[in-house]
Amino acid sequence: MENSLPSSWAHSKIDECFYDLINGTTIAENESDGLTVTRIETIQNSKFDLSRVKFIKDAEEPIVEKFRYRIGDIAFSHINSMEHVGKVALYEGYPEILIHGMNLLRLRLGHTYISPKYAYYYFLTIKFREDVRQRVGQAVNQVSINQKNLKEVPFVLCPLPEQQRIVAKLDALTEKIECSRSRLQKIPNILKRFRQSILSAAVSGKLTEEWRERNFQSDEDNTIADLPFSWSWKSVRELAKNERGAIQSGPFGSNLLHSEFQKQGILAIGIDNVLDGKFSLGKQHRISKIKYDELKKFTAKPLDVLVTVMATVGRCCVLPANIEKAIITKHVYRISCDSVIVNPHFLLHSLRSSIVEEQVQKEIRGATRPGINGAILKNLMIPLPSISEQNEIVRKVAELLSVADKIEARYLKAKAQFDKLPQSLLAKAFRGELVAQDPNDEPASVLLERIKGERQAIQKEMVRSRSKHIVK
Repeated sequence: MENSLPSSWAHSKIDECFYDLINGTTIAENESDGLTVTRIETIQNSKFDLSRVKFIKDAEEPIVEKFRYRIGDIAFSHINSMEHVGKVALYEGYPEILIHGMNLLRLRLGHTYISPKYAYYYFLTIKFREDVRQRVGQAVNQVSINQKNLKEVPFVLCPLPEQQRIVAKLDALTEKIECSRSRLQKIPNILKRFRQSILSAAVSGKLTEEWRERNFQSDEDNTIADLPFSWSWKSVRELAKNERGAIQSGPFGSNLLHSEFQKQGILAIGIDNVLDGKFSLGKQHRISKIKYDELKKFTAKPLDVLVTVMATVGRCCVLPANIEKAIITKHVYRISCDSVIVNPHFLLHSLRSSIVEEQVQKEIRGATRPGINGAILKNLMIPLPSISEQNEIVRKVAELLSVADKIEARYLKAKAQFDKLPQSLLAKAFRGELVAQDPNDEPASVLLERIKGERQAIQKEMVRSRSKHIVK
């Protein structure tokens, strides 16, 4: 973006292009009424978010006139964290009066040789943000860029007609991208509903209706509480092995301290390892062999069903058959299933279904850290078919969920491409590759000379005005 520009373009800097950079007003703000005033949080997704403003009241007219935004002004976040520094928003006339608030700079062109929208789009580029961040200074607990350093940030300028062509093209492409993005954003919810419908069909018997017709004969023409005749309700307690500790939570309190975790040793499975339907090594905590010997009763066994019972309540997974030696930690329950009567993966599908989720939601305790206890978990009711039908359900669910997983993978790939597209277009635009150059356009170097001339004339007029005032 910096070296190989078209011949009609010019390298410049902020100070050469913008007449006016000012800090925001320091008038006391309030939460409820008065004139709308911006703050750092007001800039969201490169726009003014009017749900994140404050207000000032009883502001005198000179203050309002000094700090109100004019159409084409750009708000620039120059302080706070590195993430915030360099964020911008373009004022396009709404609300009618918008006051420039603290911790923001307002950039005003003050002439007609540069399109405000062109400047705004340039400020959205990664190159601009990098140039800004190279000039920040470190304060007590934050970073900032002052006006002097901001004025030295590079700015790429092209002929005015080309600026207008670039803005029109970017506007049109941005609209198409946002349209496509909004459609793309619907896919996760569609997939979520699809997966939930699979689970609902699985645990209600609808998924295996044809299978039952082929494999069962019955004179009964009824259902049991909306379940097929061959099904029954069983509690989680009844599906666990008939042995002590078949349903168990991990060690609490001083039994296992966070300070006892280490990088090597026996795996300690926590909430972070239990995803929605999947086990993940992900963030790994481990304990020493000596500590494991103390906590051996909390050992997680192959094909145990794990359930989170605090904070992220109800996430569950089945441990892989080849799981390494591991224990569970607090807020995670393990269920060792009686394999004669229940397939662990069927229990997993049941626990993830709306049938069980509704039971859990009725029992959740705690406002700040919602959770369920062991008694609630053990008493959850599961619709249970024969083990042979469970196996068929598990097979069908795996088949259907794999379709959803493939669609999700394609969605994530498309989303990643979409996320890169705006910056790719901006980079292309400010290399002079997005629209054609017109040899009849007045070069950017001429624009810079005109801006400079106008600024000098304004400064001379200001000096004359001050001199007349002093003489009087």
